[in-house]
Amino acid sequence: GALKIPMVLEGCPVTGIDVYAFQDCVDITSVTIPGTIKTIYLPCFRGCGGLTNITYVGGFGSGPYNSQDGVLYDRDMKRMFKYPEGRVGSFYTVPSSVTSLATGCLVGTKLRGVLFEGDCPNATSVAFTDSTCAIYRYSDATGWPVGANAYWCGRPVILVPRSMMETISSTNPAAI
Repeated sequence: GALKIPMVLEGCPVTGIDVYAFQDCVDITSVTIPGTIKTIYLPCFRGCGGLTNITYVGGFGSGPYNSQDGVLYDRDMKRMFKYPEGRVGSFYTVPSSVTSLATGCLVGTKLRGVLFEGDCPNATSVAFTDSTCAIYRYSDATGWPVGANAYWCGRPVILVPRSMMETISSTNPAAI
């Protein structure tokens, strides 16, 4: 079900989420994180196979985190922290503002593809553990591996012209 992290617990402010706080809690479908949370230790949501939405209610730019479309980012949308593992859908577009991926941010997702709108972000292969998605990137983005058999973080990298954005957004990217 829905989990709303309290701002205060037993008279004390709740300011962090521990590293294994919710790991493998498959019954959690959504998490609402209050603005009092200043630190989230990953992979606190790993294995939450029912999780479809993460909301940070601190407001854009008012705390260390932000959420957009149910995905957790840092305040400035430069670091992607967690895509919900239980979200159904074949495709997700990472905003061009993202310059790094947190360890395990796409772990266990059921996505077929992830489109990066911007340049190649900093990441390690564990960002995609237990995930089978392909990576899509625009042809004018920089820092990405190139070539017919290009791989990044253990995933194939597929070059996509910006003119095909509407087509990709409305179809199954695996068919492209």
